[in-house]
Amino acid sequence: MKEISNLAATASAFRHTREILFQPFDIVVWLVLALCAWLSQLGSELGAWGNNLLKSLLRTKFGHNHNFLLKIRAGDYSDLKECVASVENFLSSVNPIWLVLGLMLFLALWLLLLWIRAQAQIVFIDNLVHRSTRFMASFREHFHNGNSIFLWEIVYSMVSPLLMFSVGIMPLLLALPWLKSCIEAKTFLPPGEMAITGMVIAVTLVFFVALLMKLLLFYFYQFIIPIVFIRNCNAFRATAIGAGLFKNHTWTFIKYVILYVVLMLVFSTLLFAIIIATCCLVMLPMMIPYVWAVLLLPVLVFFRLLGLELLNQLYKHQIW
Repeated sequence: MKEISNLAATASAFRHTREILFQPFDIVVWLVLALCAWLSQLGSELGAWGNNLLKSLLRTKFGHNHNFLLKIRAGDYSDLKECVASVENFLSSVNPIWLVLGLMLFLALWLLLLWIRAQAQIVFIDNLVHRSTRFMASFREHFHNGNSIFLWEIVYSMVSPLLMFSVGIMPLLLALPWLKSCIEAKTFLPPGEMAITGMVIAVTLVFFVALLMKLLLFYFYQFIIPIVFIRNCNAFRATAIGAGLFKNHTWTFIKYVILYVVLMLVFSTLLFAIIIATCCLVMLPMMIPYVWAVLLLPVLVFFRLLGLELLNQLYKHQIW
């Protein structure tokens, strides 16, 4: 039996990236693959935009104070009170109808982008394996499997916060007396030891559950979606198959995560060096939708093929 090797998968991914993109070089193939790669990242772009917006708002509000948590720890809750008051003022100043309509519009946009991303994930793999530009033909061929990926991600998006809430709510019960006191006093009171203990336990448990859910999502993108393509099955059936593979090759997948993180750090370091060397000029085209995917296509193809190459060893399905 041939030994399963993450390094061999890395070498194969690098070789196939070179063959797909450069042997021979075809600008049409490059642009179509870049389109697939860009569409497969649509939802994450929206999430990154929202995350950056939230960070900028927090910096605007608390940028003058870098000791926000230290002040709370020392018993100074002035900034926390100010934050709660700002949220209350915002909610009271916004028309509830517009707020609901805005949330519905955001939800519809998120679902649309999530569906496009799910379809593009499978189309991207199909075009890589066949080194083709059959975008619409691939979309029609894998339409139902793409929909199953979309449904899987919806289920994940619902279960993940519910699971974190369920895990975190029990320790927070220790803080109920403190919350009751704050409500009765109609002001923010310093929490007692029991309330602080409950909140610390809740945050710790939620953190570990969130980490596990992120690892599950990583496993889904790296292996479950390729299994959907290889076996031509829906995402839920592919998840069951992937669970069996993980059970039988747990250490291999753990080493894969470590290798993936190392490779991402190497790429990030090289990209940062290029940005510094060009005085940040390279950042300008990379801020344009789709253009960044065209520029980074070799990297996107390599990381997409990495899990596929490991599956080629584990599942013994000769993709190439």
